[in-house]
Amino acid sequence: VAMALQELESFLYRFREAVISYGKERQKESQPKYYLLYLLAAVNNCIAFRRTVQWLQQQCGQGSHGDCCSKLPHSIDTAVDRAMKKGCRLLIDEMFTELQPHFPQLLSGSWLSGSDFIDTICTVTDRYCNYFTRIKEPVFQFMLFEGLRLVIIEYVHTLMLKKIVCKNPADRERLSDRMSHDAERLQELFCNLGLEEPDRLTNVISSVSELIKLRDTSLLSLEVSGLVTNYPDISDEHVSVLLDIRGDVSKDVRGTVLEMLEQNTQPPPEDYQPIFSDILVPAPTLPFCLPAVKCG
Repeated sequence: VAMALQELESFLYRFREAVISYGKERQKESQPKYYLLYLLAAVNNCIAFRRTVQWLQQQCGQGSHGDCCSKLPHSIDTAVDRAMKKGCRLLIDEMFTELQPHFPQLLSGSWLSGSDFIDTICTVTDRYCNYFTRIKEPVFQFMLFEGLRLVIIEYVHTLMLKKIVCKNPADRERLSDRMSHDAERLQELFCNLGLEEPDRLTNVISSVSELIKLRDTSLLSLEVSGLVTNYPDISDEHVSVLLDIRGDVSKDVRGTVLEMLEQNTQPPPEDYQPIFSDILVPAPTLPFCLPAVKCG
């Protein structure tokens, strides 16, 4: 049994290297045939390997194998997880490759007027997630979560990258309403796909939209405090960009908000899934006004 575990660990490291090499083939002009299907099979194989490892480890704890197996490192569990996560990452990357060209439409005049941006995002995401249904649980839930997390991160990153500036309450409300609509569509999609509690992620967009929509700037500290509580990895750079988007925050209010943020910064809980720490804040640039809004 001990020898079987040792050989399986060695095989898993080679298997992961093979998955990595297969992923590099995707970058060539002639991509591999049935690329997604082979990746799905690789992930499901890793799930089967994990069950085999667990069975062998149980056998190790019985009979005469105990002493020998107790000397085995726990790295075999790591080997299984690394191979599986690499396959999952390649699948998510494939979805992102098709989604990314659509995100520049976000915050455009057509988007504000009700374009089909979110419909396109949902259609592409739904198609890939239907591929993911072939992955066994609990990894299927992981894939759905990571798929939605990717969309949320790119959505907020695009919002911050464009650095629009609202000129009046009507602009802020229009922007906030479109964002809330998009968040609702994403939540509905992932609910239908079977993701447990998708609002944990879609609420990121909803919370940002509420910060932008808030009419009373004296309440911004309270609103940001709620953001920090729910998303402890949000930084003062993230908050500064969001305040810039509002377009109505005085230096005094900004200073109060950022001071509160500094005083309330705490390390995230161990089980916290990073969001804002994966959203790069763009370098300062000259902002532009909302489309169809006259700049003063």
